Amino acid sequence: MRCGMCGSNPFITAEEVPYSPKAVAARWEKQYFDDKTGKWKALNLLGVKSAASIHRALLDLPDDASREDIDAIIGNDSWTTTSCDLCFDECTHVVKVNRDEYDTRFRLCQQCATDIGAAAIHLADSLERA
Repeated sequence: MRCGMCGSNPFITAEEVPYSPKAVAARWEKQYFDDKTGKWKALNLLGVKSAASIHRALLDLPDDASREDIDAIIGNDSWTTTSCDLCFDECTHVVKVNRDEYDTRFRLCQQCATDIGAAAIHLADSLERA
């Protein structure tokens, strides 16, 4: 998607939310493994397994493991579910609108992204006629 004013917008992307154990493990590693030190970061929750042991358990799951299997290892469902920030429906494909390279501001389902796009076109048409 390109911005009509500047010609680009690197912070609007479409993506499929990865739910396989290997994909979750890869995102987990990106979040909790420090490449500079070569060590796993500490989890700031009492009574929780280490980040490394959770990563290993995710990698040990079969490829067809369920969301529930992944959730049981991690201890919550935040790594296997994504919902639209506008309608709150759970979705597997989202349009992400980021403030910068790392900071996601909105995740929109296909329907909400389409609705916003239609509203933007209507606004642009109205401004042209004014």
